[in-house]
Amino acid sequence: MCDASIGDVVEVSGTVHSVTLHPSGGVESFEADISDETGIVHLVWLGRRRLTGIVPSRQISARGRVAMRDGRKVIFNPEYELTIPSVG
Repeated sequence: MCDASIGDVVEVSGTVHSVTLHPSGGVESFEADISDETGIVHLVWLGRRRLTGIVPSRQISARGRVAMRDGRKVIFNPEYELTIPSVG
């Protein structure tokens, strides 16, 4: 996550640390912070109130274009897949 540059299309995988709902400027957004061993990225789905299964401590993979907002790396409206951690 740390190596991603602004404008790059990336696929990131990590653990959901927090989720929030923001009525930002009249446009609702569902947001999640995910991290791996290299850093944190903020995922934002505009116009969404919730996404089933995206909860803290859940593993997720997301794909989209990296942008910068409020000094943080963010991916708007990413494609995503909930992942199942390997056992063993």
